Amino acid sequence: MNLMNTSTSPQYGLIASLDVATAMMADDKGKEQVQNAISNSIEFRNAIGKLNNSSSGVAHFQAWQPSNIAGNETRSFQEMLEEYVKKRYAAGKEAKTPLSLNSDDWKLTPDNVDWHGFHDITEYDDILLDPTKVTVLTRGLKMADEAYEDTGGIPASIVAWYLNDGKDAGGSIKQSIVIEKTGIYSFLVLYTIGVEAGQVIATIDGMQSFIDDYEADVPLDIPEAPGTGLKTFCEQMHQFMKTGQIAETLRDLFLEENRAIAEISPAEAYQKLIAGEVERVKIEDLMYENTGGELEGRTAAVQVTPYPPGIPMIMPGEKFNQAIVDYLEYNKNFDSQFPGFKTHVHGLTIENGEYYVLCLTQ
Repeated sequence: MNLMNTSTSPQYGLIASLDVATAMMADDKGKEQVQNAISNSIEFRNAIGKLNNSSSGVAHFQAWQPSNIAGNETRSFQEMLEEYVKKRYAAGKEAKTPLSLNSDDWKLTPDNVDWHGFHDITEYDDILLDPTKVTVLTRGLKMADEAYEDTGGIPASIVAWYLNDGKDAGGSIKQSIVIEKTGIYSFLVLYTIGVEAGQVIATIDGMQSFIDDYEADVPLDIPEAPGTGLKTFCEQMHQFMKTGQIAETLRDLFLEENRAIAEISPAEAYQKLIAGEVERVKIEDLMYENTGGELEGRTAAVQVTPYPPGIPMIMPGEKFNQAIVDYLEYNKNFDSQFPGFKTHVHGLTIENGEYYVLCLTQ
């Protein structure tokens, strides 16, 4: 739906869904369903820490959460999760009485910055980790020093493919588990109303199956690389990402000094777009040398949005800079090496292997 030309107001499907949601949350039913979603997510978090990893003791998967309770270094976060799960089973999964959570256990503070990495957080902020939004970290980046693992990296996109529609060498789908969002070495699993305990077990079983196939380097029907061993393919992609320094490229992309600067407003850029005052430009030509001998960026006619996270890196009317171009060029090189795992960037046009962006004519 084009929100520029269409309103969501007459979307009766959306309006009806609000009525249905209201009815679902009425009385104690809503509390029970929310409680169930929270409990399932905590059970999932707890199970991640118990996955059967390799004999080397290196974890393939970790939940993005603190190792210790904030302000209590003697009590681990994992212990808190285990206690919660035990109480849930003791009370019965369908118990009407909600199990209590201490909100302070889920708080992001300056004291536990080592795990969350947000250095601007102060003791006065009230920022909590949502139990139902589980970010799973895959092996590849060392959180302590922000360095890459030398070997043994597991790009999250491969895990997401494996869990969703990964096929064995015989062509049989293995899991059919949909991942919400995928980063370079992390993926997001959501536990919402309606998710049942069986789906927790299925996801954990799928992750354990991945570990087993990875350790055995089982040949799979990988897109554009059929018959390649799972561990071999993970290592190929990990080394490419490490050499291409994708983590550093993404970090630079979101630095304050690398924000795209607006030359004209998005509305003005749109008027030029519908007037045909635009042209396709190869991403390699987005930066050019101006009359003063300085590098200058072309002005975008459309927004360019990588997905995930679905946040525009440049809006119509803004000028490209080197950080944005570096990211687009990395994606082009990545797509050529791993065509079955192409990145999704809205605003890019691909034709005969060349990547183009609509820019305003000069």
